[in-house]
Amino acid sequence: MGLQQILVGVDDPQRAAPAITAGWELARVLGARVEMVHAVAVPTPLWPDVDRARLAALNAEALTEAWQQLSSGLAPILEDAGAADQKLEEILHVLPGHPGKVILDRASEVDADLIVIGPHRKRRLIDFGSTARGILSQTASSVWVQPCEFRPIRRILVPVDLSEESLRALRTAVLLARMLEATIETLYCFDAPEFAWGGVAGYPDAGPAYLCEEARSAVRAEYERVVAEFDWSGVDHTSRFVEGNPTARILDLQDEVDLIALGTHGRTGFAAAVLGSVAYSVLKQSRLPVLAMRHPERTWMA
Repeated sequence: MGLQQILVGVDDPQRAAPAITAGWELARVLGARVEMVHAVAVPTPLWPDVDRARLAALNAEALTEAWQQLSSGLAPILEDAGAADQKLEEILHVLPGHPGKVILDRASEVDADLIVIGPHRKRRLIDFGSTARGILSQTASSVWVQPCEFRPIRRILVPVDLSEESLRALRTAVLLARMLEATIETLYCFDAPEFAWGGVAGYPDAGPAYLCEEARSAVRAEYERVVAEFDWSGVDHTSRFVEGNPTARILDLQDEVDLIALGTHGRTGFAAAVLGSVAYSVLKQSRLPVLAMRHPERTWMA
């Protein structure tokens, strides 16, 4: 997958600064184009007693005011990102509507390969931010979530489960690693099947534990075979096989890497199911940037 068109979602300039920096740094390394988009909530035709002329005037005023505020706020951020020579009129689009829909529509219009967004606003424990959740569940583009200050990407963690989604994500991660001169570590998390364990604490296991060992050995052998036969294109790589909850084990390695890259999947309207429960949990909890990649044949359905 090529990364030639990058779309950066911008809300408050200071809040979006890490995403803006990430977008421009990736563009510099990959030779990609960058466009930034900002959404402005404006009155809708459903509002009572607002005629079309007045509605148009209100929209124009809101967009103009937002543009002026963004212009001053973005200038120092773009300078720090090495993009001070860019004409804001050519790279920034201020559009009316809900942020998620505006970003999705614009990404479709410009055929964006990658959408870069900043941290979501944490609310309830189960919430992942309505904008982030909506974009991730509906876009055909890859999505880079930047929840922290941008730093050079030197080590990429790629969790795999040997599915086509995860192997496609690994192939993309290899291409990215080559451009960034980064290394890759693949991670397979073996979550022991429930049938292998007993039911009452303090008593011997009721299930056939030998089946668990056979499953572990078979999965590990297949993982090692796939890693050995994979086309790494000269990228330095290591592999790790661990046991336990996949989300927990992935997050345990955050201090050892700079980026988590993983595939997503799904065909339902529920966020966790759309992204895959592990991908959704990692995206929601990671303090590192996460690159989420959709399989091209997987589409969102309401």
